[in-house]
Amino acid sequence: MIRSTTTVSMLAAVIAIAGCSKSGGGASAAGGSSAGSATTKGSFASGGAGACDKYLTSDVFKKIVGADADERKVLSKQGGSVRSNKTDGELTITLKDITPESFHAFRAFLDNPQNLAGVGDSAMTSTAPTVTAIKGNMGCDFDAMKGSSPAALAGAERAKALGDLCNKIFAGTP
Repeated sequence: MIRSTTTVSMLAAVIAIAGCSKSGGGASAAGGSSAGSATTKGSFASGGAGACDKYLTSDVFKKIVGADADERKVLSKQGGSVRSNKTDGELTITLKDITPESFHAFRAFLDNPQNLAGVGDSAMTSTAPTVTAIKGNMGCDFDAMKGSSPAALAGAERAKALGDLCNKIFAGTP
């Protein structure tokens, strides 16, 4: 089995495609749908595009990636990506409705998965780098590319920051 960032990204896209607002630049208005803590099928994941603007704000993105965001993309209603073209740093978020069984089966597709304590009901990180978490039937995935910025978070610091974002999304708080 091939375990790579590309494989994980493709699998995450198959499970649930992501998107952010199409606004350019680092700042973005938070409007649209939010990622509240509703657990009915489809309602949590449908808030992903709004969660991108609500949680991946300019200051949060800069703290994690170490550079200003200059591109935001809507990929679908379930999440999105924010990117710094100057450093190639990028964060992609995907919200999904998922069962605990499916969440734990995803571990087989991660490169060197490690448990991530204190996030949702269960969470893991990998060297891909990916952070994936579940609370009830709500799934939160982040794919991160550090880029070339020396100020970008890496390893455990990045995993903790992304895990904290998943907890905020699960709680429906900014």
